[in-house]
Amino acid sequence: MPNVKNNAATQITKRRLLEAAGEVFAEQGFERATIKDITDRAGAAMAAVNYHFSDKQELYYQVIKLVHQAGMEATAVITNPDPSMPPAEQLRQYLRKFLTSLLDPARPSWFATLMLHEMRQPGSASERLMDEIYLPVARGLEKLVGLLIGRRIAHRKATLLAQSILGQCLFLVEFKMLLDRVHSDLPPTDERIEELADHVTEFSLAAIGGLYPPVNG
Repeated sequence: MPNVKNNAATQITKRRLLEAAGEVFAEQGFERATIKDITDRAGAAMAAVNYHFSDKQELYYQVIKLVHQAGMEATAVITNPDPSMPPAEQLRQYLRKFLTSLLDPARPSWFATLMLHEMRQPGSASERLMDEIYLPVARGLEKLVGLLIGRRIAHRKATLLAQSILGQCLFLVEFKMLLDRVHSDLPPTDERIEELADHVTEFSLAAIGGLYPPVNG
């Protein structure tokens, strides 16, 4: 019979290493971060990294994967859409879930730091996650843009429109601290996320509708 207690302790140590590594990588970057920095913060032996992750590169990959898994529920809205949900509502639901995954105050601050870093300077970790995470988001949004327009458009145009939608969300994350200071009358986080998601939805729909008015409109 497996030792349940030892297995639970092993999983706790693994989780502590992931969380400590996320903090250290966000503070120091991959190159400057050391295994000792990470294990000291996690309260674990240096050998624990080799045991659980084989090396620092694999540990970094698992940290980046953890960061992006927090937004995978949002991605499902557009990669496996409810056929009864109108395209505009699919976009609204996606943006609400995506922004919640990015701005949730319960989410460690290093999540956003590492995610934005990988988007600016994609490394081997991002390359490994391309097919699993990045491409489904891109393809899902491009398909949704086509549904919103209601007719075929050039693939490059759909890609640019999808990037514009995502860009609004990433701006809100990257400049969150500055925006919080400029706008001191912000509502509570839950209400603000809903407000932001509705705004990005309405802005995007207006832009798409202006560029591609209905054929019979």
